[in-house]
Amino acid sequence: MIKMTGEKFHGTMVINKRVAFLRGINVGGNRKIAMNDLKAFFENLDYRNVSTILNSGNVIFEAKEESIKKITELLEKGLTKRFEYPARVIVQDISFVKKVIKDYPFNSNDARYQHYVVFLASDIRDELIKSVEIDKKTEEVAPGQRVVYWKAVKGMTLKSNFGMLISKAKYKDHNTVRNINTLRKIVR
Repeated sequence: MIKMTGEKFHGTMVINKRVAFLRGINVGGNRKIAMNDLKAFFENLDYRNVSTILNSGNVIFEAKEESIKKITELLEKGLTKRFEYPARVIVQDISFVKKVIKDYPFNSNDARYQHYVVFLASDIRDELIKSVEIDKKTEEVAPGQRVVYWKAVKGMTLKSNFGMLISKAKYKDHNTVRNINTLRKIVR
Protein backbone atom coordinates (compact mmCIF):
# COMPACT_ATOMS: atom_id res chain seq x y z
CA MET A 1 0.00 0.00 0.00
CA ILE A 2 1.04 3.56 -0.65
CA LYS A 3 0.22 6.35 1.74
CA MET A 4 -0.62 9.51 -0.10
CA THR A 5 0.12 12.94 1.16
CA GLY A 6 -1.99 15.85 0.14
CA GLU A 7 -5.40 15.29 -1.42
CA LYS A 8 -7.59 12.46 -0.30
CA PHE A 9 -8.35 9.55 -2.62
CA HIS A 10 -11.97 8.46 -2.22
CA GLY A 11 -12.06 9.80 1.33
CA THR A 12 -9.02 7.88 2.55
CA MET A 13 -5.28 8.44 2.55
CA VAL A 14 -4.39 4.81 1.75
CA ILE A 15 -4.38 3.42 -1.78
CA ASN A 16 -3.20 0.22 -3.39
CA LYS A 17 -0.88 0.25 -6.40
CA ARG A 18 -1.86 -2.58 -8.72
CA VAL A 19 -1.16 -3.98 -12.15
CA ALA A 20 -3.78 -5.61 -14.34
CA PHE A 21 -2.57 -8.17 -16.84
CA LEU A 22 -5.13 -8.51 -19.63
CA ARG A 23 -5.00 -11.85 -21.35
CA GLY A 24 -4.94 -12.20 -25.13
CA ILE A 25 -5.19 -8.65 -26.42
CA ASN A 26 -3.14 -7.19 -29.28
CA VAL A 27 -1.52 -10.57 -29.94
CA GLY A 28 -1.30 -11.78 -33.52
CA GLY A 29 -3.68 -9.08 -34.70
CA ASN A 30 -6.48 -10.33 -32.43
CA ARG A 31 -8.57 -8.31 -30.00
CA LYS A 32 -6.98 -5.01 -30.85
CA ILE A 33 -7.39 -2.43 -28.11
CA ALA A 34 -5.65 0.93 -28.28
CA MET A 35 -3.75 1.70 -25.11
CA ASN A 36 -5.31 5.18 -24.95
CA ASP A 37 -8.77 3.56 -24.94
CA LEU A 38 -7.68 1.08 -22.29
CA LYS A 39 -6.25 3.83 -20.13
CA ALA A 40 -9.48 5.86 -20.47
CA PHE A 41 -11.51 2.79 -19.48
CA PHE A 42 -9.55 2.45 -16.22
CA GLU A 43 -9.79 6.18 -15.52
CA ASN A 44 -13.56 6.04 -16.04
CA LEU A 45 -13.67 3.44 -13.27
CA ASP A 46 -12.13 6.12 -11.04
CA TYR A 47 -8.72 4.49 -10.80
CA ARG A 48 -5.85 6.96 -10.40
CA ASN A 49 -2.39 7.35 -11.94
CA VAL A 50 -3.23 4.93 -14.74
CA SER A 51 -0.50 4.00 -17.19
CA THR A 52 0.02 1.24 -19.73
CA ILE A 53 3.23 -0.61 -20.44
CA LEU A 54 3.83 -1.88 -23.97
CA ASN A 55 0.87 -2.76 -26.17
CA SER A 56 0.05 -6.11 -24.61
CA GLY A 57 -2.42 -5.28 -21.86
CA ASN A 58 -0.36 -4.24 -18.85
CA VAL A 59 -2.10 -1.52 -16.86
CA ILE A 60 -0.67 0.06 -13.72
CA PHE A 61 -3.19 1.88 -11.54
CA GLU A 62 -4.03 2.94 -8.02
CA ALA A 63 -7.22 1.78 -6.37
CA LYS A 64 -8.95 2.31 -3.09
CA GLU A 65 -10.56 -1.15 -3.30
CA GLU A 66 -8.55 -3.67 -1.31
CA SER A 67 -10.11 -6.81 -2.77
CA ILE A 68 -8.23 -8.00 -5.83
CA LYS A 69 -11.11 -10.37 -6.50
CA LYS A 70 -13.62 -7.50 -6.67
CA ILE A 71 -11.33 -5.45 -8.93
CA THR A 72 -10.83 -8.45 -11.22
CA GLU A 73 -14.58 -9.10 -11.47
CA LEU A 74 -15.30 -5.44 -12.20
CA LEU A 75 -12.59 -5.26 -14.86
CA GLU A 76 -13.60 -8.48 -16.60
CA LYS A 77 -17.25 -7.50 -16.72
CA GLY A 78 -16.51 -3.95 -17.85
CA LEU A 79 -13.87 -4.86 -20.43
CA THR A 80 -16.13 -7.55 -21.88
CA LYS A 81 -18.93 -5.04 -22.32
CA ARG A 82 -16.80 -2.10 -23.49
CA PHE A 83 -14.48 -3.93 -25.91
CA GLU A 84 -16.83 -6.80 -26.85
CA TYR A 85 -14.64 -9.80 -26.07
CA PRO A 86 -14.57 -12.37 -23.24
CA ALA A 87 -12.08 -10.51 -21.03
CA ARG A 88 -9.76 -12.37 -18.69
CA VAL A 89 -7.69 -10.31 -16.26
CA ILE A 90 -5.21 -11.12 -13.53
CA VAL A 91 -4.69 -8.31 -11.01
CA GLN A 92 -1.68 -8.20 -8.70
CA ASP A 93 -0.15 -5.79 -6.21
CA ILE A 94 3.00 -4.13 -7.53
CA SER A 95 4.81 -5.36 -4.42
CA PHE A 96 3.91 -8.95 -5.36
CA VAL A 97 5.26 -8.46 -8.89
CA LYS A 98 8.52 -7.12 -7.42
CA LYS A 99 8.80 -10.25 -5.27
CA VAL A 100 8.09 -12.49 -8.25
CA ILE A 101 10.91 -10.82 -10.18
CA LYS A 102 13.30 -11.12 -7.23
CA ASP A 103 12.44 -14.83 -6.82
CA TYR A 104 12.95 -15.71 -10.52
CA PRO A 105 14.99 -18.94 -10.20
CA PHE A 106 16.73 -18.97 -13.59
CA ASN A 107 19.58 -16.84 -14.95
CA SER A 108 17.54 -14.18 -16.74
CA ASN A 109 20.72 -12.89 -18.41
CA ASP A 110 21.05 -16.09 -20.48
CA ALA A 111 20.22 -14.68 -23.92
CA ARG A 112 19.56 -18.11 -25.44
CA TYR A 113 16.23 -18.21 -23.60
CA GLN A 114 13.02 -16.27 -23.25
CA HIS A 115 12.36 -15.76 -19.54
CA TYR A 116 8.73 -15.81 -18.43
CA VAL A 117 6.44 -15.68 -15.45
CA VAL A 118 3.08 -17.41 -15.81
CA PHE A 119 0.56 -15.63 -13.57
CA LEU A 120 -2.29 -17.88 -12.46
CA ALA A 121 -5.92 -16.91 -11.91
CA SER A 122 -6.69 -20.14 -10.09
CA ASP A 123 -4.86 -22.79 -8.09
CA ILE A 124 -3.54 -24.83 -11.03
CA ARG A 125 0.20 -24.46 -10.49
CA ASP A 126 0.93 -28.01 -9.36
CA GLU A 127 -1.43 -29.49 -11.92
CA LEU A 128 0.33 -27.61 -14.71
CA ILE A 129 3.77 -28.70 -13.61
CA LYS A 130 2.75 -32.34 -13.17
CA SER A 131 0.75 -32.46 -16.43
CA VAL A 132 3.62 -32.01 -18.84
CA GLU A 133 6.89 -33.71 -19.63
CA ILE A 134 9.55 -31.02 -19.77
CA ASP A 135 12.36 -31.37 -22.29
CA LYS A 136 15.19 -29.64 -20.43
CA LYS A 137 16.99 -29.09 -23.73
CA THR A 138 14.32 -26.57 -24.72
CA GLU A 139 12.67 -25.38 -21.50
CA GLU A 140 12.47 -25.48 -17.72
CA VAL A 141 9.72 -24.65 -15.25
CA ALA A 142 9.73 -24.01 -11.51
CA PRO A 143 6.90 -23.38 -9.06
CA GLY A 144 6.50 -20.01 -7.41
CA GLN A 145 3.89 -18.40 -5.20
CA ARG A 146 0.75 -18.20 -7.42
CA VAL A 147 3.03 -18.32 -10.49
CA VAL A 148 5.07 -20.70 -12.59
CA TYR A 149 8.52 -19.59 -13.63
CA TRP A 150 9.41 -20.67 -17.16
CA LYS A 151 12.31 -20.34 -19.51
CA ALA A 152 12.21 -21.53 -23.12
CA VAL A 153 14.80 -21.53 -25.86
CA LYS A 154 14.17 -18.54 -28.13
CA GLY A 155 11.89 -19.54 -30.98
CA MET A 156 10.46 -22.52 -29.05
CA THR A 157 7.95 -20.80 -26.80
CA LEU A 158 4.83 -21.83 -28.74
CA LYS A 159 6.31 -25.21 -29.74
CA SER A 160 7.50 -26.23 -26.29
CA ASN A 161 5.57 -28.78 -24.25
CA PHE A 162 4.76 -26.29 -21.50
CA GLY A 163 3.82 -23.57 -24.00
CA MET A 164 1.39 -25.91 -25.72
CA LEU A 165 -0.06 -27.02 -22.37
CA ILE A 166 -0.87 -23.54 -21.06
CA SER A 167 -2.57 -22.62 -24.34
CA LYS A 168 -5.01 -25.57 -24.14
CA ALA A 169 -8.66 -24.67 -23.63
CA LYS A 170 -8.60 -26.20 -20.12
CA TYR A 171 -5.90 -23.77 -18.94
CA LYS A 172 -5.76 -20.74 -21.23
CA ASP A 173 -8.35 -18.66 -19.35
CA HIS A 174 -6.57 -19.32 -16.06
CA ASN A 175 -3.14 -17.91 -16.87
CA THR A 176 -1.33 -15.08 -18.56
CA VAL A 177 2.34 -14.98 -19.44
CA ARG A 178 4.72 -12.03 -19.14
CA ASN A 179 8.38 -11.75 -20.06
CA ILE A 180 10.64 -10.94 -17.12
CA ASN A 181 11.86 -7.80 -18.93
CA THR A 182 8.28 -6.56 -19.27
CA LEU A 183 7.76 -7.10 -15.54
CA ARG A 184 10.87 -5.07 -14.78
CA LYS A 185 9.45 -2.18 -16.84
CA ILE A 186 6.18 -2.43 -14.91
CA VAL A 187 7.76 -2.06 -11.47
CA ARG A 188 10.08 0.86 -12.32
